[in-house]
Amino acid sequence: MTNERRKIIAFIAARLLTDKKSGSVYDFQTSKFTFVSGEINDKKVNVYDHDRHCYLSGTSSGKQFSLYDFGDNNYTNLELKSKQKFEGYDFGTNSYFSGTVNKSMISFYDFQTTAFYDYSI
Repeated sequence: MTNERRKIIAFIAARLLTDKKSGSVYDFQTSKFTFVSGEINDKKVNVYDHDRHCYLSGTSSGKQFSLYDFGDNNYTNLELKSKQKFEGYDFGTNSYFSGTVNKSMISFYDFQTTAFYDYSI
């Protein structure tokens, strides 16, 4: 998964799993903020990534979200597993991911790169 999409998925997961209202995600790997605007709730996601100038949108079926990235023209499935855990599948890279959210901190494991990434909202 590209880092650009990874940090937006981390942002969406954290917003869905916490009550924190944030308009940005901080990437500890690049030491940069990305501003994100739009709507996130338990039924739909429609956010705008201000770095890439594109939308990522989708709907849910229970705790599972099917998200379409208009910048990469790819789908990502995101599933909320518990109050702190999420996982999913990225169709652009045919790879799985998982993560945890603790307050405003997100730990994201990408099976494609076999590495952890840290973000904050």
